[in-house]
Amino acid sequence: MLFLPVSLAVVGGSQLSFRLIAKADARLLFAAGGVSAAGGMAWLGRLSDDTGHGWVIVPACLAMLGGGLMFAPITVATTSGVPPEQGGLASGLLNTTRQIGGALGLAVLGAAAAGRSTDGYATGFTLGAALFVLTAAVGLIALPAHLTGTDDRTRT
Repeated sequence: MLFLPVSLAVVGGSQLSFRLIAKADARLLFAAGGVSAAGGMAWLGRLSDDTGHGWVIVPACLAMLGGGLMFAPITVATTSGVPPEQGGLASGLLNTTRQIGGALGLAVLGAAAAGRSTDGYATGFTLGAALFVLTAAVGLIALPAHLTGTDDRTRT
């Protein structure tokens, strides 16, 4: 039950992202999510052994809310303009990439934290924050500004 708020944060961020995507600049929405996630991860990297559970959940929720905000821009960008007969392929590639990226990211962050107790986790979370900042920057450059639907890929 302790991690329920973290799960709700990613769901909430994702739902908010899909509601805002038609109105907001997709690049800025993606970047805001990345910066929020980076802030949460950086905050987690500053916690100590005697930090209470509640103070771990707050930055974890911030990180997951940010991650959720990144869902709609990348999902819509991946599937926009794809012919209907290739929609399943595009969606499958996106989900496979997310799963592999998450597994590789966790392995890298876990390796950074391995055998170093609290200092290792601080290193892992700080590295995670840097990766979210880098991802947000790439999104600002690579994503189109407006993603309003599957047939509207020409607007930038």
